[in-house]
Amino acid sequence: MIPVNTTTQQLKHDYLAAMGVTPWFPRVILANAPMPLLQSKSSLEPVHLEQQPRLDSQAVIQPGAQAEPLAQRTPVDAVQVPVSSVAPVPDSGATPASDGEAPIRFGLGIYVLGDWLVVSSLVSGHEDSQDGAFRLINAILKAMTGNDYEMKHHHVIAWPFFTNANADQGIKAAQEYVSGVLQQRAEEHHTANLLVLGGVMSKLSGWQSAEGTEYGMKRLVLPSVYRMMSEPMQKAKAWQLIRSAGYGQ
Repeated sequence: MIPVNTTTQQLKHDYLAAMGVTPWFPRVILANAPMPLLQSKSSLEPVHLEQQPRLDSQAVIQPGAQAEPLAQRTPVDAVQVPVSSVAPVPDSGATPASDGEAPIRFGLGIYVLGDWLVVSSLVSGHEDSQDGAFRLINAILKAMTGNDYEMKHHHVIAWPFFTNANADQGIKAAQEYVSGVLQQRAEEHHTANLLVLGGVMSKLSGWQSAEGTEYGMKRLVLPSVYRMMSEPMQKAKAWQLIRSAGYGQ
């Protein structure tokens, strides 16, 4: 440390006093702080660190009320709801089964060709003979009307439709579903004639005759195309029904 000349410091102090300047001096000497230049060492009051009041950390974080020790706290019993008091949540996406009616199984191929709506009963493995069945349908329509038609629409219904076992999939539910699909297709494509091939639609709808009016369209029911493909005599039966309905003249 550079030594301080007491005489020089006193002279500076006299000059400042003559000019009316009051020097500022620290009241205490901080730990490891250098000595003030304008005041003698003897006039300062040293303060030792051990004399400073020590903060009690517990006094800062301790709450006003005495906290209960963890080991003495009263355990809180878990709230248990009896199973019998909880009502079951119904499945909103399922339709309850109606009186235990057994599901039925069938398949329908729906075609739109010109102004004709064609509904054909499907058989197991129908995919393997689908092209031949469609060619036969075209040949039947040409024999009936003398016209060639291009297919506008094709849709397959595979019943049971729902995967939920609790859903109603009996004959009544199937009839309502199929009826809604056919009505929608007839309105969308403006069809005027309904050709039904196979016995599925007759069983669903309770038709007793081959001819009638359904969904605002003239209806004709013929044997299944798959039976006509495997049993040639069914084609003769179909031709008789076609002539009886006034087609193919």
